[in-house]
Amino acid sequence: MSSKISSQPRALRKANDAATGVVVPPRLLFDEFWREGEVAMLFGHHGVGKSLLAVRLAEALARGRPIPGLAMPTTRRNVLYVDLVLSDDQFAWRYSREGRKGHQLYRFSANLYRDHPDDGEDLIEWLRGVVEREKVKVVVIDDLSMVSRTDGGTRETLKLVRELRRMSRRMGISVLVLADSQPFVHLCEDDERELRRRRILCAYADSVFALSALRGSPLYHLVQTRSQAGEIAWPRTSPAHFRLTTGDDGLVGLDFVEVEMTEPQRRLVCRVKQLHDREAEPMSFRGIAEHLGISKTTAARLYGRWRPSLERGSADGSRPPQPPPEVNGTVEFSREDLERYDFDPDGQVVNSQPNADRRNDPMQAPRPQAPVPFVPQWHLVPLAAALARRSIHDLERVHDEDGNEIFVESREEHTGRPKVWYRHQERTGNYRRYQRDGWGTSGRVHGLSPLLPRHRPVFLQVYRSALATVVTGNSRAKVSCRNL
Repeated sequence: MSSKISSQPRALRKANDAATGVVVPPRLLFDEFWREGEVAMLFGHHGVGKSLLAVRLAEALARGRPIPGLAMPTTRRNVLYVDLVLSDDQFAWRYSREGRKGHQLYRFSANLYRDHPDDGEDLIEWLRGVVEREKVKVVVIDDLSMVSRTDGGTRETLKLVRELRRMSRRMGISVLVLADSQPFVHLCEDDERELRRRRILCAYADSVFALSALRGSPLYHLVQTRSQAGEIAWPRTSPAHFRLTTGDDGLVGLDFVEVEMTEPQRRLVCRVKQLHDREAEPMSFRGIAEHLGISKTTAARLYGRWRPSLERGSADGSRPPQPPPEVNGTVEFSREDLERYDFDPDGQVVNSQPNADRRNDPMQAPRPQAPVPFVPQWHLVPLAAALARRSIHDLERVHDEDGNEIFVESREEHTGRPKVWYRHQERTGNYRRYQRDGWGTSGRVHGLSPLLPRHRPVFLQVYRSALATVVTGNSRAKVSCRNL
């Protein structure tokens, strides 16, 4: 006997019913990284400092005191920090300072709660009860590895992220979860593939960003990898810089380091962004380079430096942005500024450190370069000019699908896709050569030298003439030329 359905089916909602009044963008909790009502994920290597950044962020939101340099709310809100990693003694020792009466714990805000469910208690049920009882608006979970019951733990963590996403939609809370990543040898940092099987969790998060430590430097990099509510304002080419600080009151955390940008630089970055993203006839980087009198690589790198805060005000935020001067519809920049922003591919510094600074970077102060050793002129003729070899940096510069900079040597005739290209590996400092054929894509290590592989017939012809010119009158050298 079939049971009858007494309730009527719910009527479909129309797209115009999504907003009943003026559409208000979600408020920024942690600049462009995390917005109100979102489920965000912060991942990084074990021990890189994710907990330090999360506690610093939770304290700033609880006190209503933004981290200097970042767009954050100035109103207080109840924040729950679910600490599944540190015990009470470990947490107290980390955030304490030595005083007259021994080590004293830092005085956190009264709106910041730190707790965790008891053993055997369901995290979601416990969290739902705490949010309703204490009227919590922000939840930070540290971290997902403690929720896993198996080696991979994807099943448990995926269920948790789904429930958190459902809670954020129904209860209007903002959630930040921390996750450990396992580095690959052949990948650069800040890549979602380092999450291995947990990479599927990124599909259920509204915003994903990664924290990494810069080798040989006290700076930390924070990079956006996904953002559902807006554009990625902090890409890998222009990350947010942080520095580990310890206050006199005992608070240990990561503070934002503002990269200095002059007003001409800000106007040029905004102009490149405007030309590339305009609705009517958007310009390519090559067209922007010809329009502004800069190189194509410089235009692409300046485009990556853009973020929304540059449009809201000047570099220091003291006055509103001023439009650049125009003459007959063309923006005018001083020649000194354009030369300052120009990029010299031969002036790069090969460095095995990730995210290494390069010379002639318009957004960073120049570093003193080591003196170039003197080389006799007669050595340069047979060893450099006679080799007839070009540098990899002389090739066409583009970015692949993952945002990595590649140097294209040749393209396919019909599709225009790169057929032979090179890529610099920041971990090892080597250059890797890739080639696409009918069987797929293959790659091999090219080496540390940026010089392209020489073509044997051309090399022999040039080397013979050069060597014969340098060692004229030497019979032994003539014999060696004939034997090549």
